[in-house]
Amino acid sequence: MLSRPLAFACSFIISLSAFFFLHAAAAQDFGGLDGIWEGTLNVVKAPGWSYSQTNPTRETRLVIRGNSAQAFQFQQGKILEIKPGKFKIERLETNAIIFAINSGSDSDGKWVQNWLYAVTEKDRDTLIVNLYAMANNLAMPLSNSSSKWSMAATGELKRVK
Repeated sequence: MLSRPLAFACSFIISLSAFFFLHAAAAQDFGGLDGIWEGTLNVVKAPGWSYSQTNPTRETRLVIRGNSAQAFQFQQGKILEIKPGKFKIERLETNAIIFAINSGSDSDGKWVQNWLYAVTEKDRDTLIVNLYAMANNLAMPLSNSSSKWSMAATGELKRVK
């Protein structure tokens, strides 16, 4: 039979262990990536990144459904899909990479562009998101600042559905 102080110490250790075990399990309450996520991404201001003083944030919506994903931006009261039908998704548990790469032509000539959203679940209703985008305008001279550009933005999106 255990002495009273030893029994108390064992009981205390078991109770403390159970508390931390149950508390740790509750802290990892994820709801899955599928859903509609919205929020603000803050554009990174640093050497080498494109940055607009007039538009330092990106109001963003990501829609994730199984093996498909869509990306949207809110601009001037409208919601515009980015690269419709082009985004793909690679998922692993709480994380995903949502990406698109394509090319086209306009009055400046041929361009190649890519977009990438790296996401992880913070909790069941919050995604931590990093956005990276870049373009190469192949026909533009390097002296033109729009010849090549890249941007990054970061923030959190909340589940709306």
